[in-house]
Amino acid sequence: MDSKIDSRKLPDSVREEMRREIIRLRLQGETNRSAAKAVGISERHANVIWQNYLQSEDMPLFVWKRRGRRKGEQRSISHAQELSLLSMLLNVPAKMKFRSELWTRQLFVRAIERRVNIDMPMRTAGEYLRRWGLIPQKPFELCSKIKSPKLQAWIDDDYQNFVRQAKSEGGEVHWFVVKTLGGGISKIYDDLYTEKKKKAALLIATITNRGQIRFMLGRSEMSSTVFVDFMSRLSNDAGRKVFLLAKPVKGMNHDSVKTWFAENASKLELIYLPPFA
Repeated sequence: MDSKIDSRKLPDSVREEMRREIIRLRLQGETNRSAAKAVGISERHANVIWQNYLQSEDMPLFVWKRRGRRKGEQRSISHAQELSLLSMLLNVPAKMKFRSELWTRQLFVRAIERRVNIDMPMRTAGEYLRRWGLIPQKPFELCSKIKSPKLQAWIDDDYQNFVRQAKSEGGEVHWFVVKTLGGGISKIYDDLYTEKKKKAALLIATITNRGQIRFMLGRSEMSSTVFVDFMSRLSNDAGRKVFLLAKPVKGMNHDSVKTWFAENASKLELIYLPPFA
């Protein structure tokens, strides 16, 4: 007997409450399957709710009539608060009692409210992340702009095969990004380094073609240990198999990395980008 709820027969208020619960669970790192089971709807329905949420312009969690402002809402954050939030991002989300292992835009919004008591819109939070250099440009868009016959052939052939394979296996394609922060990106890093007595911060991230980012900030250079740590966190948070497109970076060819990928082939597959990408 099918125990799933036919939400079409429910009042709008009940359906909205179900929608809110699905999004809340997904933001906490649950998979579509586990969120759907908790609410009593199909996994397909849960996925539709989540994708609609991700694709909405400001990613609103609720659709009720706009409430009154909370304390601090729509305020610009101060320089001191920026330093506080950046210091927070140097730690993994678990330090803030979140279940996710990597930072996302959605998680950052929740952390802002918890850390500095400001209810910030998703778009504004994204602008701060962009200002701090934490939202990289989509690599696929960069590749598409390069006028190279070989690169275009790779996009039309190999890349499309990866996309089809990911779809057939219920996975998703991520692009790997790693870069050192500071210098010309933003003066705020100079202040952060002075305060924390650190020389640099390392952004390690993935981004999908839809712009969904997952990232962590490191305090040291890229290494095989750091790379494996990030891959482990990514595979746990993604909730599905990840096809990772990446340029070779320091530490990737280490034996420990190869061993990790061999042991976790069902969760994450590493695909090296060609030299012209």
